[in-house]
Amino acid sequence: MVRRWVVKSVVGLSCLGMAACTQNPFGTSGKSPEAAKPEKLPTKEELGQPIYKAEPPENIPPARGIEEQITVPNAVVRLDKKQTVPAQLDAYIEMIGTPLPPGTAYNPTDRDIVFDSRDAEKKNPFRRLREGDRVAVGQQVTQFNDLEILVQIESSQRTVVTCDQGIKMAKKGASLIEKQLVLMEGVKGAVSTVELLNLQATLARYEENVITSEREKVKAEGDEKRGWALHSKHRARSEVNGIVTKIMRSPGEFLKAGEPIMEILATDEQLVEGNLDAKDAWAVLPGMRVTVEPATPVGPDLKFGSIDHRLDVTGVAVTAHPGRPLVVSASLDGTAAVWDIFPPAGKPPTQLRLQHPVGVRSVPAPARRPVPST
Repeated sequence: MVRRWVVKSVVGLSCLGMAACTQNPFGTSGKSPEAAKPEKLPTKEELGQPIYKAEPPENIPPARGIEEQITVPNAVVRLDKKQTVPAQLDAYIEMIGTPLPPGTAYNPTDRDIVFDSRDAEKKNPFRRLREGDRVAVGQQVTQFNDLEILVQIESSQRTVVTCDQGIKMAKKGASLIEKQLVLMEGVKGAVSTVELLNLQATLARYEENVITSEREKVKAEGDEKRGWALHSKHRARSEVNGIVTKIMRSPGEFLKAGEPIMEILATDEQLVEGNLDAKDAWAVLPGMRVTVEPATPVGPDLKFGSIDHRLDVTGVAVTAHPGRPLVVSASLDGTAAVWDIFPPAGKPPTQLRLQHPVGVRSVPAPARRPVPST
């Protein structure tokens, strides 16, 4: 038994050796490494012209961020900038209003048209300002009693005129004295030295009068300019475009400098606040332009009746009555309403409210139903 296994082992080893001797060391192809190299590729001339023309790559612009519009619902618009119009000096309020432009037509019986107490001929009308009125930058909103300062301005103007006359006469007198001196100096021995000195002294006084009058004129002109500067402070003006929200004084009241007259809410700058979804936060950058669309609350249209639903409307149906269809609406407020909006000629539209213990979520409309008599 042992001999048989030995013989089989020897035979198996001999077969393996023969197989190893007959195997090709260069692979199954039987070729050498030099012969196994790939064949030479054809040249461009051998391939011929390309079938399709090569096109340059598409020029794709860089990404500009989000393309679709971002909407922020339920945003709140606030006006934070206010101007408190103060009195700039101690004075009585003449009127709280704004002058009408020259040539503006107005109704003489309008109670909001007022005039200055000194305007006896009523040539310069004013429109009284009230809370809610709009004003513009630089528009006069209050006028104080400026009678005292006008008197000072008029006095300064008269002083300037008087000084001009004094200067004119003094210069004329000085010119006559100069001519007289020239004549006397030309005739030697005709006048004494004392007379010549007296004429020279008189000439000096005339010249001094010219200088004095010019100095008084300069002072009077300065007083007039200061008067007009104070006069401008008797007209309080708006510094913003806005709406008058509060008037705290009345005509006839005495105000000290700095005391408030009214408040004006500026409308040029607005602050919009809203909650933005977190997924859109990356697309919002400082300085971006935004569009604000107002949502104006609108009351119910009472053209077809006074019934209105207090909660969401869940269904609307229209009946198939030819010529006079009925409209039925349902709401979560527990009501359904029947609207007869096409009544016969000469009769008003009518409504019928149908009360339910719970909210009505749907409403069917019958195809045919007799129209209730009205």
